[in-house]
Amino acid sequence: MERFIIIVLLILILALTRYWRRKLGEAYCAAAKYAPTLELRREFSRKAVLAGKKEARRIFPITVARFAADHQPLKVFKRKKIPCVFTDYYFPSRCNPYLSEEQKQFCQSVLDFKDGKYDGIRFLVA
Repeated sequence: MERFIIIVLLILILALTRYWRRKLGEAYCAAAKYAPTLELRREFSRKAVLAGKKEARRIFPITVARFAADHQPLKVFKRKKIPCVFTDYYFPSRCNPYLSEEQKQFCQSVLDFKDGKYDGIRFLVA
């Protein structure tokens, strides 16, 4: 009888742990979506990923793009002996709900250049 009670208590504790982990992941994901700064957004999305929230897996890579990439924006690197610099990261339109306003504006300017609305001089760095 004692083993049965212990097993039931363990199952109850496990169920409660999973429930609160899921709720915590939802809360962190919501906080990451509406965080005012990139640092808070990165921290909350990381915690949401650790809590198992699948939607946060889309937010986290966007927030850490500058830290995970080989080449950083506005820093010179060479590609086949040609010095290159890029201004920022472009993300596809499906990522728009997860982007900050600055990222959305940059991606829109790239799309406008692609459509021929702008000449693209602001993308060139001398």
